[in-house]
Amino acid sequence: MEQYSIFAKYYDEFMRDIPYDSWCEFILNELEKNNKKSGRILELGCGTGNMSFRMEKAGYEVVSTDLSLPMLKVANRKKRKNKSKIRFGMMDMCDILIDETFDIVLCLCDSTNYMQNEAMLEQVFAGVYNVLCPGGIYIFDLKKEDFFRQLADNTFVDEIDNCYYVWENDYDEENRDNYYYLTFFAKGPFGAYRKYEEEQMQHAFSNEEVLMVAQKTGLAVKSILELEGSEERIYYVMEKKYE
Repeated sequence: MEQYSIFAKYYDEFMRDIPYDSWCEFILNELEKNNKKSGRILELGCGTGNMSFRMEKAGYEVVSTDLSLPMLKVANRKKRKNKSKIRFGMMDMCDILIDETFDIVLCLCDSTNYMQNEAMLEQVFAGVYNVLCPGGIYIFDLKKEDFFRQLADNTFVDEIDNCYYVWENDYDEENRDNYYYLTFFAKGPFGAYRKYEEEQMQHAFSNEEVLMVAQKTGLAVKSILELEGSEERIYYVMEKKYE
């Protein structure tokens, strides 16, 4: 089954405790530090657009992409409701095919952890380099390996109206891969519940791997940061240097 298929419908409700506002404030502060208080943003792995809409509200022109068509459908419904001008489109971040340039590229909410190895990470970085203007800024986050270790063998359950899910985890220490097994029970129109299952995988990258791939693709690392209250992830701020 496609990732984020049935989950897309309920994603925002199940993610209701995610501190998007504090994340957005953090990103805006970093952009201001790097003289990017305005400009064009390309967002990779935008999901249902929660950060996209916040960046548009802050005054940026936003183009948002994701690999999941169900998530983009939700994002476009929110776009119409909000009368937004964001352009949402389906795109694999490993194959950034867009004939435009941007002042900023964002990839948040641990979307980069879905890259399975260094080769895929290098494809992403190379694509980002190609679409960034000289002096452009690239900000992304990664879940730390310790976070995946803490998830290992744990099971979580949550419930909203008409749906509940069971989230199981299995961390492969040798390959640094975390497998998410999601089981949804969604209420149908006649009151019966139907079972859906999804499997996802994220990879834990070391800091050394990230820095090596950045160097290979020509991206200069400006800062490596943590956000108070979100210590499970690390933020990288990179720049495409003027030639």
